[in-house]
Amino acid sequence: MADGHPDVARIPEGFDLAVVDVDKPSRETTGAIAELFNELAREHYGEAVVDADEVTHWFGLPKIEFWVATGPSGELAAYADLHEEDKRRRYWLDLREHPGRRELGGAEVLLKTAQRWAASHAAPGALLRGTVSSLDEPVRRLYEKAGYRLIRHELEMRVELEVAPVRPEWPEGISLRTFVPEDEQRLYAADMEAFEDHWEFVRVPLEEWRAWLVEHPRFDPSLWFLIEEGPELVGFCLCGAHSSGDPAFGHVVVLGVRRPWRRRGLGLALLRHAFGEFHRRGMTRVGLDVDAENLTGAVRLYERAGMRIVKRRDTYEKLL
Repeated sequence: MADGHPDVARIPEGFDLAVVDVDKPSRETTGAIAELFNELAREHYGEAVVDADEVTHWFGLPKIEFWVATGPSGELAAYADLHEEDKRRRYWLDLREHPGRRELGGAEVLLKTAQRWAASHAAPGALLRGTVSSLDEPVRRLYEKAGYRLIRHELEMRVELEVAPVRPEWPEGISLRTFVPEDEQRLYAADMEAFEDHWEFVRVPLEEWRAWLVEHPRFDPSLWFLIEEGPELVGFCLCGAHSSGDPAFGHVVVLGVRRPWRRRGLGLALLRHAFGEFHRRGMTRVGLDVDAENLTGAVRLYERAGMRIVKRRDTYEKLL
């Protein structure tokens, strides 16, 4: 339990829980974590959101700490992961509690555990940010009680593909193709450039970028669309199957257009092309996540493509 982090396992008085610092989980553990996520999502939205393959992938990602809280009989009560970025100046916490085991207080214990760990590792002036569904009132109250302030929102948007989507219109000189391994370096560079003007952008090394995207279990190069103008890679739409494992559910992971090529309709055309390919493969709906205050007007773009907001996650922040 909590090997290497003796402070992590300290349980507040009055809680009948065990806190485990998870490093290499068993298939049983990843399945239990997926079940927790899905039980909570079903309570809020009536649907599953992850499968065990998705959860297993998380544990291979760099710079993330994981904890679970278990009850007296070993049942999973709560889950937390803490992602460090920007040279220990930013920490992102995802905290979830099993809806049928809230009386155990697992989320409260894991919030304190993650805060202690971050405070002991953070650079001076670091920020800890927690994300939570707008419908998860118990965890929202925990953040507020602990002194966090609400600063931002992330939206999930979707479109139903009941009929064939509108075909894209490409400006003259733009060509489209799918990803090949030789594209990796230039796609990485284009991705970093396209998002450098986004809120709190942090440039990550190529190895981390690969771990999140190329090494994902659902990586499908035939769903990674690149557009070029002459020798220049000017935009990209990286897609795959949804993390729930539902074969009828597609996901747009990243959509970007480099600044000199914006306002030419390329983002909309990429999105429509992706929708068309999902529809051709028999998928009936597509989703993506977007910052509600995105400076490039992404929310309006997605609405033009027929997408609507279906979920909201709130970001809370506290100075460590």
